[in-house]
Formats: sequence, C-alpha cells, structure tokens
Amino acid sequence: MAGQIIEMTEEEYHARPELNASLLADFADIEDKALLPRQEKQCFDVGHQFEDWVFQQVSGDPWFDSKYKVIELDTEIPDKVFDLVNSRVDLKKHLEENRPKYFTKKSDYQELNGKMVNSYNWIQEHIKAGGRHLIGKFNFEMIKKMAVNFLDKMQIDLFGDGSRYPVRQLFECAEFQKKVFWDGKKAMFDVFLVWDGILFILDIKTAAEGQFYRMFQSKYGPIQCPHYTEGAESLIGQHGIERVHHKLFFLVGIKASESKSLDFSSCIAESYSTQDEAIRGVREDYKDIVFRFNEWDKDGRPPKGWREHREIPLRSRYAA
Repeated sequence: MAGQIIEMTEEEYHARPELNASLLADFADIEDKALLPRQEKQCFDVGHQFEDWVFQQVSGDPWFDSKYKVIELDTEIPDKVFDLVNSRVDLKKHLEENRPKYFTKKSDYQELNGKMVNSYNWIQEHIKAGGRHLIGKFNFEMIKKMAVNFLDKMQIDLFGDGSRYPVRQLFECAEFQKKVFWDGKKAMFDVFLVWDGILFILDIKTAAEGQFYRMFQSKYGPIQCPHYTEGAESLIGQHGIERVHHKLFFLVGIKASESKSLDFSSCIAESYSTQDEAIRGVREDYKDIVFRFNEWDKDGRPPKGWREHREIPLRSRYAA
C-alpha cells in the first residue's frame, strides 16, 4: 500500500490510532505494557527541547521559541509539578485549593512551606509562561552545548563514499518531522532527506552517556529500524523518491549530568548506522511481531499478567 505524508501537529499525530514503533516495542516486551496509557515523561522532555533547538538553529523557524520559555530557576522541575502541568489542570485553581499544602499553618498560611518552595516557584513560572513549557538555566545551557557538538563538530559519511559532512550542512538540505502513514501504521521521521532520488532516514536521539547502545539492542534495532524502513519504502514513487538508502542513521546528543561542569566534553555527540544484513534479518522478526500484535488486537487486547521464563547468564571470575 502506498504511503502518504500528512501535514499535522505533533499532538495530532500522536492522537492518531495507527500502529507506531513505540507501541510495538512495548508489546514485544510484554502485552501488558502496550495497554498502559502513554504518558509524557520528564526524561524525554530534554530530548524534545534538544530536537526543537536543533531544528530552529538550522531552519531559522521558531521550533523552540514558540514552545518553550527559559527561566532563571536553576533546579530541575519536580516530577509532581511536571505531571501536574501535563494533566492540563488549572494551576491557579490548584494553588488556591491546596494552599495548606504550600503554606505553613503556623504563619496562618502566609509563609511558604520550606519543602514546597521549589514546587511553588515552578508552578508560578508555568502560570506566567502562558502555555509554553519551561526550561531551567542548566538544561538550556546543556542543550546549547549539545547542539554545537552535534551540528557543527560532528561529521558523518552519509553517502558511503568516504566524504564526511558536518551535520548542519546535511540538515540544511532536509525537512523535519515528516509524518508518514501506511498500511495502518505510522512513523514520524525527525530528518527527511531526499538526495539524488534517494531517501535517507536520520533519527535524532538524546541519551545519557553509554545509554543509547543498550536501548538500540532492545528497541531501536529490532523494532524501529524495520518499521521506519517499511514506512520509507511506502513512499517510493512520490516526492522524488526512487529508492530508500539501505542504512538508518541515528544521531545522538549526549546529556551531561548535573554533577558535571558544562564544558563541551560533557555533551559529546555520537552517530551510529545500521548494517545491511542486520536490517534484512530483523525484518522477518518485525513482521512476526506485527502479526502477533494484530491477532492480540482482534482478541480484544487481553492482559497477560506474567513474563516468559528467562535464564540469567553467569560468568565465573575464573573463566578464561
């Protein structure tokens, strides 16, 4: 079935019912995980902020400025405040109804409870932000340094001919966040680059140091790679696409921990690409996962409640 690119907001895309790679990855782990409502987690928010900052630096369009407000608070947004904001409650009303929680009884509820000062300040900043998401000083400085290493210092051999180009130069020839739909499935390509009739798939990830490789083995490799490849191939014959490049590229911005100083060495960029034979191998496994998901969906998505038995490999310290 021929795929199609549909212009829409990210929120509209996520509200669509088609099957995406994240839901498939949850299902492949255990059916019950695919039943959980998907919630925006704070750990992913830096990733969104970083992507939008990168897109804005390349295109000049307000990807970042239209969504975020940088504030002077130098602390992380508390998890409970993050959940409160994402639940779309009236924050002014929340503070009025929960005054005893934020102010001390001893002061007749006029002085802030010391334990709640940070939460209260973040809520007040959100009220003033007028619907934009907030970023503290540390995260904003980190994102800027990540972007310099990512866009201007990192170079990749995209075409396989030994020529290495800065990521910014490649991104200047691309479009961002294209939403693709095909055969009851969907994917959002971070970077959509068509060069000389060839569609290149580049995906932006944000991870702590050493984290990406583990996530690739369990999720991105077996699920996202074949899913995105299939979606890209559904567009052949459209948008000037004659074929899809055989490798997927993952470009990773590494987050600094708060314990590190924000020098450039704490935000080193990384790039990865897939191997040809690996993609061919996992595509059959991917098809099996999609088939099992569809059968489970037809059965009403019953929860399983337990995981299959797994053996734990042990290694002796005396082993050669």
